[in-house]
Amino acid sequence: MSDQNEFVIIYHPQCKACQKLLSNVKEDNTMFKLVNVLNIPKLPPDLKSVPAGITEGSIITGKKLFEKVESMINGPVSVNI
Repeated sequence: MSDQNEFVIIYHPQCKACQKLLSNVKEDNTMFKLVNVLNIPKLPPDLKSVPAGITEGSIITGKKLFEKVESMINGPVSVNI
């Protein structure tokens, strides 16, 4: 389904959490491949909920997915000590 370094976000267009996540992703993004779950003929067996992120064979959901997407968009957060 995806290249090794590609970050795929699987979403459902009517899901509130998906809409919230996608609102952070710009339409002209090059970091993410957006896939509507309705367009997938055979779902990955480990996919239990959406939104879901798939990278390097791992599925990320929930708070970890939101944090990962935010860090990819905004870059790492540095703390001045």
